[in-house]
Amino acid sequence: IGGASASSGMYKSTNGGQTWARAGNFPSGTSDGRISVAISKSNPNVLYASISNPLTGGLRSVQKSQDGGATWRALNGIPNYMGQQGDYDQTIAISPTDQNVVFLGGAFGTNSVLETTDGGTTWVDISNTNGNNGPHADHHAMTFDAAGKLLDGNDGGIWRLTNPSTSGPVWANLNGNLNTIQFVGIAIDPSNANIAYGGTQ
Repeated sequence: IGGASASSGMYKSTNGGQTWARAGNFPSGTSDGRISVAISKSNPNVLYASISNPLTGGLRSVQKSQDGGATWRALNGIPNYMGQQGDYDQTIAISPTDQNVVFLGGAFGTNSVLETTDGGTTWVDISNTNGNNGPHADHHAMTFDAAGKLLDGNDGGIWRLTNPSTSGPVWANLNGNLNTIQFVGIAIDPSNANIAYGGTQ
């Protein structure tokens, strides 16, 4: 639960959702903005959670638990991948086959998509490549396809990380002829009310 209130924090149920209690020492209270959480498929005791700062919209912290949420520790050295849009652009995903491979997605520009292959000790920016074919900005959802490749849903559609090498990541634009467009403004022609103009992302 996020939203900069006294009840903000991570909660856990051990009886199928009938009752809930705070999840160990997870940071809580008004300093928690939006919270995103991911559970490892290969080891369900491993969880990662990202928290935005409700005052700045940037990164407050990324937390890791290795005991099913009983205890948490903050991971260090993570760039502010949320920019100032952590209440809007924030996602996290753990590789389905390796609990130590984690991806973070945030706003735009450098460090907007980060990857760790060592359980959060070091992070690498994979938001772009030498060929400038990285995914569109503003990341909202991440999951994995049947082959275990990362899929990134963002303001520009969907991209696949075809080569996750941190030294040379390769992204594929999967939008094809998928005409999904996000309008950010519209106007009516001043001389013909039957004509509308739209500005899109």
